[in-house]
Amino acid sequence: MDRVRMDDGRARRWRVFIQLMVGAALVAGLVTAVLIGWSKARRDETHQTPPTMSLFREGAAP
Repeated sequence: MDRVRMDDGRARRWRVFIQLMVGAALVAGLVTAVLIGWSKARRDETHQTPPTMSLFREGAAP
C-alpha cells in the first residue's frame, strides 16, 4: 500500500495521456465538422443569384 501511495507518477501519466487523447478527439471532431460544413457551403448554389422581384421586372407602376 505504501508503494501505491508513493507511485503517483504512473497515475498522473495515465491521466495526462487520457486527457490528451480526449482533447485530440475533440479537436479532430471539430476540424472534421468545420471541413464538412465548409465543403457543403461551397457547393451550395442557393444564394448565387439574387431572387427575381416583380417590381424590377415590370418597372414602377404609373
